[in-house]
Amino acid sequence: LKLNFPLGASIAVFSWMPLCIFVQYKRSERYFATKRFVVIVVILVADLIFISSSHAIVLGFKSSSEWDLGLPHAQLTRVVMDLLWVLGFTQVYMPFLAKVWQIGLFLFDTMAPFPEIVRQRMLYFATVILDMHRYMYLREMLYMARVEVVAFVVLKDMVFDIYHFGIKSSPAFQSLQLMGVPSWKVFLGIAEQRWSKYRYLERLTCLLSLFATCLEVPQRLVAVFTWTIDAEYPHETTTYYFYFAETKVKLTNVPVEFDEKFKAWANEKAAERERAAKSIRPKPVPFDVALANEAVQRSGREWGKVWDGFAEPSRFRFFQLLTGQLGGIVFCRFWPRMGCKLASSLMLLLAGTMIRLSPSKDVLNFVHDHTAPRDLSSWVVPSAILFCDIFELIVVQWLQSADPALIKYRLCRFARLFLDPVLIGMVLSCHICCNSDVYLTFAKLKF
Repeated sequence: LKLNFPLGASIAVFSWMPLCIFVQYKRSERYFATKRFVVIVVILVADLIFISSSHAIVLGFKSSSEWDLGLPHAQLTRVVMDLLWVLGFTQVYMPFLAKVWQIGLFLFDTMAPFPEIVRQRMLYFATVILDMHRYMYLREMLYMARVEVVAFVVLKDMVFDIYHFGIKSSPAFQSLQLMGVPSWKVFLGIAEQRWSKYRYLERLTCLLSLFATCLEVPQRLVAVFTWTIDAEYPHETTTYYFYFAETKVKLTNVPVEFDEKFKAWANEKAAERERAAKSIRPKPVPFDVALANEAVQRSGREWGKVWDGFAEPSRFRFFQLLTGQLGGIVFCRFWPRMGCKLASSLMLLLAGTMIRLSPSKDVLNFVHDHTAPRDLSSWVVPSAILFCDIFELIVVQWLQSADPALIKYRLCRFARLFLDPVLIGMVLSCHICCNSDVYLTFAKLKF
């Protein structure tokens, strides 16, 4: 049932797109458009396979929860089996789905590259689709799982997101990572560099980092979405990689040493940005860089006071620009995930009641029995998940809070993704497609 509309839409794309390419594109553009069409077909077919297999996993989880294994310590065995199902879905199945998008983006970049803003939109929609799969189906399984499994998975995800989207958004923390300062030195207090005025907060962060690292697949293996930031240093340089969630940020042309040569270059770049800010016709630069430059000119220096090494103006301005762009990428990645988490928890909390209030309760019983009243656990589990989501949102927003200039930069960068009427139409089409079972079946109650 869930595949009916996406399958029809995909067949329509396969059938009519060649004709559209022939009619709408010039002869010189048809080969390029055909390459994009081929990549889209690959992604669509793979996504359809994963949509159907996601339903199969949920049904397999439900069936396994009804098995009578006849083993001693049946309760403990059941908890372990539920946990293995859930971890297999999040740690094995989801990384494979992410690799589909990684291959698709690679094919686009090599065969038919997009303009930068269109590529950012592709990254955005890929993250939305991945998070939708992850949380909608994961929480459907948690709805049927034992309480111990629910508590462990929800708390693990919450700590993971708070660390990757909250703590790692700190400019001082990012600067230390870009300088290659080992976390264990910060934990033991033997590192000269600091990212916080409070030693206990640094040590707590290191413990959260260890927790998030040990309970998730290593970031280098699951990194799917790659962003590039060019530091533009012209002399001896190196490349750093900054990982969060399944995202990798590649920072190129980062100076190896912060010597006098670097100071002279950094001061010259800062003066150039100041002149550009006052100029009527500034030198053309990428839009994201222009936004970051404007934010740096108006932002404060509060985070630079946590360590004396940041007091040197040239080093501080350099890291201020890099971390400002990093913070924008983290911000744009966090909100799709948070939206999917809140939507999934609200769906679990409200959908069961709405189904029971309609004639659908007599037919929607393949996975859950909607003819009987909701028991206490069916209220407590989604309510607890929703509470954790709201708590995570508050904590991450507090950790991401910065001076108004950086907040404006992040919001402008995020809003720029949607400044296209065609894109809004595509969003609405995707919404109708993904929720086709609601529109096609609930209205007439024919299944």
